[in-house]
Amino acid sequence: MALLAIAGGLTAVLGVLWALFQDNLKRAIAYTTMSELGLMVLALGIGAYGASIFELFAHAWPKALLFLAAGVVIRELRTERMAEMGGLWRRMRFTGWLMAIAVAAGAGIPPFSTFWSKDTILSKALDLGSPLAIAAITLVTFLSAMALVRIFALVFTGETARRRRFEPDRIRDAGGRIAFTMAVLAIACVVSGIRGFRGRTDPIAFVTFPGVSLPNSHFVAAAVIAAAAVLGAVVAFVVFARRVPLPAGLQPVSAAMGEGLFVDRAYRLAAVGIVLPASRAASWVETRVVDAALDLVGDSIEFAGQPRRWLAEVRIRPLLIGFFAGVVALGTLAIVLAGGIIGKAG
Repeated sequence: MALLAIAGGLTAVLGVLWALFQDNLKRAIAYTTMSELGLMVLALGIGAYGASIFELFAHAWPKALLFLAAGVVIRELRTERMAEMGGLWRRMRFTGWLMAIAVAAGAGIPPFSTFWSKDTILSKALDLGSPLAIAAITLVTFLSAMALVRIFALVFTGETARRRRFEPDRIRDAGGRIAFTMAVLAIACVVSGIRGFRGRTDPIAFVTFPGVSLPNSHFVAAAVIAAAAVLGAVVAFVVFARRVPLPAGLQPVSAAMGEGLFVDRAYRLAAVGIVLPASRAASWVETRVVDAALDLVGDSIEFAGQPRRWLAEVRIRPLLIGFFAGVVALGTLAIVLAGGIIGKAG
């Protein structure tokens, strides 16, 4: 279980660090989702099974809303790069408000959904007295708030980047069924954590495990989660809304983090350069050698087990003609050779 908690903690921290340096909007949201999944695994590792499921339930709504809002933004701007976005608050106010709710819910800002689920996870860590788990959960909450607010700041604040053949005045807000769906998800971001309100004896009563006690909720955990989320949000908004340039010395770090420490590139290289050729070679051996040999053995057994068919297919008449022709040729050759030997002897 300790190994599970360590793997989950590392996944959570790395995922949110990669999201902080990602320029692609969809990938940035995806990396924050990866971080949340790591946090769920960490919760499983420390025995907070119910809290892990609660986190899965609570974080699903803001992530669904974030991806839907991102799709609306990408459709209007025709780009996924956040460096080419900005200034959408004036033109897409409805989407901006709903995305702000999704960011607050995903960041763990009270009273939105993941605040309560992260509270229950941290409460279990406090019950165990695990300093590493407490530090990891707090750090992930702080960095998640930074990463999500960074997305909002880069997309909706500042000025819209000018690009060739693009007219910012043509940008329109979401409408119709998309707007309705986003509004429903925004409501879920607000109310889906009601199960975790203080004062309930069983804050996650909708999921239980036989023989497993649920963690008692701590006011200390709630205060830590709220402080980490709010602080991360404020820091991110101050830095990224003002477009503070990154110091030159950190550019290589930013590039490496933006590439996910090149894990994806290494995976693609290994898959394309090693695994794919090896799988093709194995497929060729299987189809051309193994399957062919098995088919040959099977056909031979079937052929040998049907003598009448064998005799019919061999065509005996041409075989007999060839046999007698061979005998005649050998006899003629023997007579010629014998005559030559006798002549020399005489």
